[in-house]
Amino acid sequence: MRTHHGSSKDDNHQWNADQDTLQYFARMAKEHTALFPYRFALADRASRDGTPILQPTWWIDPAQPYERADAWMLGEALLIVPVLERGQRSLDPGLPTNSRWLDVHTGLVARKGEIPFPFPPTPADRAIGVFQREGTVVPRFAVIPDTLRKPSAPVDGLIGPDEADVAREIQVFGAGGTFTEADGTTYTVLGTPTSSATVEATLTAGDVTVGGATVRIDGPIERMYRVNVVP
Repeated sequence: MRTHHGSSKDDNHQWNADQDTLQYFARMAKEHTALFPYRFALADRASRDGTPILQPTWWIDPAQPYERADAWMLGEALLIVPVLERGQRSLDPGLPTNSRWLDVHTGLVARKGEIPFPFPPTPADRAIGVFQREGTVVPRFAVIPDTLRKPSAPVDGLIGPDEADVAREIQVFGAGGTFTEADGTTYTVLGTPTSSATVEATLTAGDVTVGGATVRIDGPIERMYRVNVVP
């Protein structure tokens, strides 16, 4: 999320250089903010045991090339593969072959390193490939806040962190996933999902049955949870 121009302002395309880039930056900023519950948990863990937030791909698959620099892991769940070439119209994400991967943009599943799809007609709509690893849980804000800073006084129409914190969207891919947020909220997948499904429930702690599996939630406050499961 670095937006300053560095030492070569005229040599590098800037985030606000034109309307198309600005709109794309806005979409990615919203995605970045929506993932705050996941990212903040990774930061909290890093502060306690030093586990890096950004990881090389060989961190989760020793068969991956040690020198690979065109992709990385955000935690153990999300593989990030950006487009790096001008005019590129397809992407070989080089998916690690020791797992299945869920394309976050399309909901399609890639098996054993296969490429699940080409780019859509507008490549800029997915200039950053994002894939979720099988057996993981990723929490997101269900309502994306306008700011993560608590306002000093109420502002009409402004969604702050307190308003966003009351709802979560939980993406479950495959069996056996578990994740703990920075506030201690835990998600544990029991059983094996048999179908894609979504269930909403409001609770502090309890079980949500969805897609043939049970997602056990144990948290400190009551929230609305939208649980999405992909087998």
